[in-house]
Amino acid sequence: MLHQVMLTGNIKKGNSPIIKQDHAQRIVDHAFERSYKGFTVYIDGNYTTLYEGKLEQIEKTIAYYADSETYSKITTMVSRPVENHMFEDFHLYLRNIDCDNVIGTVANCVTLTPDYFQNLMPENMRPEYKSLLKTFARVNNMVLLENAA
Repeated sequence: MLHQVMLTGNIKKGNSPIIKQDHAQRIVDHAFERSYKGFTVYIDGNYTTLYEGKLEQIEKTIAYYADSETYSKITTMVSRPVENHMFEDFHLYLRNIDCDNVIGTVANCVTLTPDYFQNLMPENMRPEYKSLLKTFARVNNMVLLENAA
């Protein structure tokens, strides 16, 4: 059964908040190897992720990242079964200041700008995901366009 899980977390203290190419590549590869669709938005050491895939696989991914030297405070915000994918692919969204020349060198790694939130939020995105994504952006000082509501 297909599931959507939205989670949030941050980089553990003592680790650099700058995402390097190999780190970004591992994130994207991990998603593709598990056939996830959705996204990760990363801002200043904090991230929110929406995975679409098999629940048991997503739970294994969360446990894997929670047990890593890199991530902490992983919190599942929404978990629900769905009939259809909302996304066609998986993307990692980073601001230029949050990465080390990663964008353009890693497939499906995209420059995050305020207007890109329109692309993150497809028409059929459930209101709770939009609300959580917008809150994440505001908490991390990322200005959103009003029409991305």
